[in-house]
Amino acid sequence: MNWEKVKTFLIVLFFAINVFLVGFMLNSVKITSSASKTVIEDTAAILNANNISISKEIIPYSIANPGTFDAVPITIDHSYDSPRKLADSNVEAQIKKALAVIDVKNYNIHKIDDSTYSVVQKSGGYTVYDGRITAKVENNRISLKGVWYKQKTKPKKSGNADGGLVFVTGVLIDFINNPDRNPSVHNSISSVEVGYCVPQYDSGMQHVSVPVVACYSITTSDGTVFIYEASSGEYLRNK
Repeated sequence: MNWEKVKTFLIVLFFAINVFLVGFMLNSVKITSSASKTVIEDTAAILNANNISISKEIIPYSIANPGTFDAVPITIDHSYDSPRKLADSNVEAQIKKALAVIDVKNYNIHKIDDSTYSVVQKSGGYTVYDGRITAKVENNRISLKGVWYKQKTKPKKSGNADGGLVFVTGVLIDFINNPDRNPSVHNSISSVEVGYCVPQYDSGMQHVSVPVVACYSITTSDGTVFIYEASSGEYLRNK
């Protein structure tokens, strides 16, 4: 037996098998992508047919599970007197100083009107839909009121192969018959995102550890946000 020929044959065979496996994997990804694209297009078509305007481009192709963590809800009721005269040029910087005094971190600030700002909690880059503080500005005083979730544990992700989340396309279809949706007002979806929320807990509870879980948010063009628990697809509330 010519071992050199056998060795060459085996090398060629293994190379051919590797090429086949790579080609199979790439083809599988392509099929999966095409199927997902079809589902997204069909979902957008069904919503549009039910008089809910949505662009297929805003429907997420894939969503990573942000995980679940424990937190303590803290009721915020605090006033801060700025040493500087408040104006458009410095008010957000002064709000940040007021928040630092009460050890509030990780947030985005949104201007509502000339005297009202909304401080929205973030965790790991995700919005915590229930963590929100309203900042009222009057003269040089900043009044802070709301609920904040002090994180106690690191996010723990599901070990399920599918990430433990229901498909967002199914949640979008469910939105058609949402009991809180006003067909004449909530008829255009502007964004679909994943973040965190606190299901089945009163936001005013204090010093009780609660689970903060992954949730989907469907925001309509009038600014209303509809919250769904991402692991079950259950509708929770709007805000």
